[in-house]
Amino acid sequence: MRSFAQVIWQNFLKPVVDFALPAHCSFCEATLADTEILICASCYSKIQPADSQLIKHLLQEIPESALDEIFIPFVFTLEIKHLIHHFKYKRFENLARLFAFSIAETIKKSHFDLVTGIPLHRVKKRERGYNQSDLIASHLAELSKITFSDQILLRNKYTQSQTKLSRNERIQNVHDVFRLNTDVKNKRILLVDDLITTGSTINACATVLKAGGAVFVAAAAVATPATNIN
Repeated sequence: MRSFAQVIWQNFLKPVVDFALPAHCSFCEATLADTEILICASCYSKIQPADSQLIKHLLQEIPESALDEIFIPFVFTLEIKHLIHHFKYKRFENLARLFAFSIAETIKKSHFDLVTGIPLHRVKKRERGYNQSDLIASHLAELSKITFSDQILLRNKYTQSQTKLSRNERIQNVHDVFRLNTDVKNKRILLVDDLITTGSTINACATVLKAGGAVFVAAAAVATPATNIN
């Protein structure tokens, strides 16, 4: 005999969810399993991984880098672009756990005291409804047994989108934007974002953490482009 909760799910909630979420993979049209969102496991497994040379080059290209290491599972392909767009702008929040799992696979041998997302300005957070970086970071904390906090850094200024800016413009755009909000002395900290392009934003955060006494700061993201922005 089905429980009351099962009856409610099958007859009321599941039809709403099924209506709201695509039933087929966005890339191969295969029927999605109940645990899959937008993309099937087969297509997700075929997304181009970011190799060590690409990540090494990314780190080397960051001027005055305060980052000690970078962890990124994927290249920013059309598939990842599609998923991140839906995650950030169409409220597909459940993708955060999928992204966190992929990042967790890359940091297995590393130790961190704290993990946090890149802070959003309160205006942008109110517009979007949530901080996508914090969502990934909180799931990553659970998967990797790291303490999560969304109060380590605060964002002082509302800045324009980095999307259409050059590398130098991006650096200037995030200058003095972040400030420390808690004690990080002698801490090993993992900063999380959805995408690292030039590394300007996440390095600005790392610089503040290092100035506050953090001994090791690493960055993690879902993806990075295969070619760098000048």
